[in-house]
Amino acid sequence: MLILNKKVVILGNGFDLSCGLKSRYSDFFCKRINEELATYLNETFNDFKHNLGNDDFGCRMIFKIGTYKKNKISEDFYICNKKTYDKLQENKLTFWDLVFYFFGNDSNDLQWQQVEQRMLDFLNTPEDLDEIPSLDVISSALKSNTFIGKNIKTLFCLHLAFYLSSGRKVYDQADLIDYLHTELRSFEKSFSEYIKSVESDEYRKKACSLLLKMSNATSVPKIEDVVVFSFNYTNPFKFFNQELSVVNVHGTVEDDNIIFGIDQERIDPNLDIFRFTKTFRQMTETKLAAKYDQEILPSIDEVTEIAFYGHSLSSLDYSYFQTIFDYYDLYGSKILLVFYYKVYEGTTKEAIELDLANKISKLLYNYSESIDNEKKGKNLLHKLLLEKRLLIKEIKDNESVYL
Repeated sequence: MLILNKKVVILGNGFDLSCGLKSRYSDFFCKRINEELATYLNETFNDFKHNLGNDDFGCRMIFKIGTYKKNKISEDFYICNKKTYDKLQENKLTFWDLVFYFFGNDSNDLQWQQVEQRMLDFLNTPEDLDEIPSLDVISSALKSNTFIGKNIKTLFCLHLAFYLSSGRKVYDQADLIDYLHTELRSFEKSFSEYIKSVESDEYRKKACSLLLKMSNATSVPKIEDVVVFSFNYTNPFKFFNQELSVVNVHGTVEDDNIIFGIDQERIDPNLDIFRFTKTFRQMTETKLAAKYDQEILPSIDEVTEIAFYGHSLSSLDYSYFQTIFDYYDLYGSKILLVFYYKVYEGTTKEAIELDLANKISKLLYNYSESIDNEKKGKNLLHKLLLEKRLLIKEIKDNESVYL
């Protein structure tokens, strides 16, 4: 049997950030909802809360869940400054912009894992989350044709959605899932356009250089023996003359098919919201299986290392990691796990390694629960350390590579 020496490299947004790409969600969102619009939104929300208990209060909403009073605040049901509604249309916002903004406690500084968690909370709302927009509240209100007063943010989002540039249409219960999906596709397209606008050759060169440093860092010296499994929406590696295998699991801005989604592990496939899981959307929208001629992951006999860089290791992606670890028989094989990092301004080597160690421990503990033998599962982390198959390794800027 031919044994090869390949490395599977799993990349998260931290990789693009290390290479100078402004791909933080907050970078994008600050352009979507700037300080001026945020001020208008906050003022309008305060007026909305103040007027909600007024018997003469009436407002339009995207769904038919409210009653319209004869004594309207104005013909168009504006709550306060008309500029709020004008700005909404000028900025081409979507319903998801509103959901993410009001979840962020009036802050634009959401991380990617927080955005995905916000989607999950909205679509599959925990019982204790009654002060943020939620699908449960909308669905209940549609069924009863009344609204639930305690969830003011939901009502406000539904009110503002009526004035979005997508058209002032009132939707009913049958349209709900389709409406949310259409709005999400519009939101994704806007993010795709943003990433295209900030990509540069300098970013691509830095990305190729960093990947080469990871390739040379341990046992896999040739870049053609690297298989990139990227959670990012970019593929900056076309500077390489060799053909490099790159799999973008959530689509690419180049193909204009990127997806945001929720992890399928906690979602019943019989529910309508399963349509928003990453797994379902890969099957129906990015066509992940059909896109790549070869197998997406090389076989266990070919791989000596699974490397990580810049991934949050969030529980929202545990389904991916469980599948990969099962595929490569993490417990029984000799495959090496390496978590790479760079020390960046404002932090220290010790702080980064401590943070990574905590995340790795949680990841492997979660995975250990899926191992058939409970005792084996509990000693997985200890086993990897004893066998020197788990490393946390720094990549330094002064290491030389040649493109």
